[in-house]
Amino acid sequence: MRQTEHYGLNQWELSDRIRMEDFNADNAKIAAALAGKLGPIEELPHTRFEYEGGFSARGFSALSWNGSWTDWAFTIATFRPWDLEAAQKDTLTIETNRGSRFTIQGGSFLVIFAALHDPSRDIQGLFLSSSVFQFFRDDSPFLGYTGGTLRNGSNLNGYTSVAFGVR
Repeated sequence: MRQTEHYGLNQWELSDRIRMEDFNADNAKIAAALAGKLGPIEELPHTRFEYEGGFSARGFSALSWNGSWTDWAFTIATFRPWDLEAAQKDTLTIETNRGSRFTIQGGSFLVIFAALHDPSRDIQGLFLSSSVFQFFRDDSPFLGYTGGTLRNGSNLNGYTSVAFGVR
């Protein structure tokens, strides 16, 4: 079986026998390489909200409480609706320090902020929703930026939110 040059990952050919041990060994190599580059993923202290009823707007934190952008390479906020079909009307809005607004519509959301340990960097990141992805960038620094707003278009959906940080 051939292997990649840098990490020795398996490169199967049609004549090779596929074995669970080969997959497990490759995954262990990948996990070790990523841990050395990114560090562990940690759940951040955040406002976890779950609603049985609706709401019109709810702010979310992009940083852990009393945290600093110098602590994180990336922060990730997830929003999972209880009713995905109804949540297609909902929007997630990021409003930056300078008042720029970036909005994405549609259901489950994932927001990745790429501060890269530098609060003087311009705000940048990626929105992902059930059907759309969008990059965002603003000419204002992460310094002073703390979060955004989830707007519930139907006023009926419940959401579960969790935030993570990658050092």
